[in-house]
Amino acid sequence: MRVSDRQIREVIDALCAQHGRASGAAVRAELARLYSARGGVRRIYRLLAESRGLTRDTNAAQVAARVTELEGALTEALRRAELAEYRERVHQEWAATQIDSLRTRLRDAELAPRVKGVSHDDYLQLHRTLAATRLRLAELEAQQAGRAPVDASLLVLRDR
Repeated sequence: MRVSDRQIREVIDALCAQHGRASGAAVRAELARLYSARGGVRRIYRLLAESRGLTRDTNAAQVAARVTELEGALTEALRRAELAEYRERVHQEWAATQIDSLRTRLRDAELAPRVKGVSHDDYLQLHRTLAATRLRLAELEAQQAGRAPVDASLLVLRDR
């Protein structure tokens, strides 16, 4: 007995529904069980390939849609990565500028004199001027009061 292409396709569909996939040997065994005829090997494999081709076309459309979706996601991810790199570069440049500015200020502060207020030399000169002025004031007060001139060593000791 000869098995028709329609009967072979029905067996292929039934096996695919049960197991998710049909092999040539499984189709031939099922045909032998149902119709007592195995069918030609070449014809069975041709019909199997046709049935898988239909599934492949359906899968191909799904795969193409998924590829398009993933390409869009990839483009967006690349855009975000480029933006992140740009932001990182700008931040690194800002940080480098800030560090350079702080280093310059630190170097200037280290080179500047550490004395706050008046320098030591200026202080000594002002102290001597003050001592001389006090001596002159004491001499003038003594002259006005009619006393003897004041000993300068006593004035210096009094300031300490």
